[in-house]
Amino acid sequence: MFWWFLMVGFIGLPVLLIMLCIPAWRRPLLRHPRKVGAMALVCVSVVGLTSYRLWVDHRERQLRNPTLDHAVQVGELTLPAGASVHLSTLEPLDEKGEPQIHGLASVRSAEFIAPHAIAGIKVSALKMYFLPEAELLLAGDQVVDGWPCAGGTWLKMSVTEETRLQPERWRFSACTLVAGAQIAGETWPAQSRIYREGDEYTVSDWMAREPVSVRGIVLSSVSVTLDQQHRLLRWDGQLENPLTVGDWQYPHGMRVAQNSPGTLMFSPSKSDAVRNLRTGKGLKLNHSILQRQSDGSVLWIKPNAEVNVIDW
Repeated sequence: MFWWFLMVGFIGLPVLLIMLCIPAWRRPLLRHPRKVGAMALVCVSVVGLTSYRLWVDHRERQLRNPTLDHAVQVGELTLPAGASVHLSTLEPLDEKGEPQIHGLASVRSAEFIAPHAIAGIKVSALKMYFLPEAELLLAGDQVVDGWPCAGGTWLKMSVTEETRLQPERWRFSACTLVAGAQIAGETWPAQSRIYREGDEYTVSDWMAREPVSVRGIVLSSVSVTLDQQHRLLRWDGQLENPLTVGDWQYPHGMRVAQNSPGTLMFSPSKSDAVRNLRTGKGLKLNHSILQRQSDGSVLWIKPNAEVNVIDW
């Protein structure tokens, strides 16, 4: 019904005006002034109210997306002059009549005309769409929380509702590493990512197109876990090349992990052709094998379910 009225109003009004301007059509219309008047009133009302609503919405969008003509301090967050700011709401009360964060304090994102420092990090844009994370677009390569993060990529920070306007209390969450970053004694390709998970960090190359060598083994889909001092705890990935350890030969794509120093755990998928070179036998389906890396001796062979390995 709403769209029908809009169509009648926006089509009917110009048609009516055109008909009134043409003598041959005007005379029949003027024989029914009340009907024409009622039709004109409906059309003008629909067009007028719709235009007013559009103007109000446009004005509200302008107010919710201002460009600052001077620097503004919002809590402990500084927004510089020239910043394009996007606010959640201008209303002090929510739909239930309860007080809510509004105005500049409800900032959701901002773009800066020049690199701007937030918590000592040079950025060109800020996003706070979905807490508990804020995102900062890095203006150039920078070291954040001890990690070399690539410029032009989004740095993620852990933020709470309480700290959203206190950048100094934000905590590193994730970033894209600089190409060639040296971490855990290995070189990481472009698009590698590092994530903070509690008191540990995980480096992953799942978005990178190049394999990574971890302790001399070339891998793809690598995930390396580090402690707070950036020391290696464990790693896992898939073999980029076939590998022989002791009597066992493992194909390309084989899952391999190191959860304790000096050992390697191999977990074949259904398509992996694992073979013992001495006996010629394969590994049981959905089983993993742990070997000592130095001499290849087998420490155990267990079902995947016992060692928290997913079957695939």
